[in-house]
Amino acid sequence: MKRTFGFALAALLLSIVAYAHGDKEHIQGTVTQISAKAITVQLGNKTTKTVTVQADTTFKKSGKHATLQDLKVGDRVIIDVDKGRFEAEEVQFGPPAAKKGPAAAEHAHKS
Repeated sequence: MKRTFGFALAALLLSIVAYAHGDKEHIQGTVTQISAKAITVQLGNKTTKTVTVQADTTFKKSGKHATLQDLKVGDRVIIDVDKGRFEAEEVQFGPPAAKKGPAAAEHAHKS
């Protein structure tokens, strides 16, 4: 019974999320290039997508109002666009991902 309820709850949550996005698409990854008119993002599958920046594109850094000038190469982003279009409506970003590897692990142990 609990297993069936869990599946039903998961299906409901997924349908709510899908409905909330409507005609929007998220481009998520790491910024590799920035110009006054475009942002290039490397996706998780190592491909890149370039989106254009419009006069009405909004920017949020860690949930607070920001500008294109606040965005840096290496920042992680989620960019909202209309499905099938590559014009940024909203760009949400935060600091670059923490580095992985021996140096990062050594630093973590020293803290």
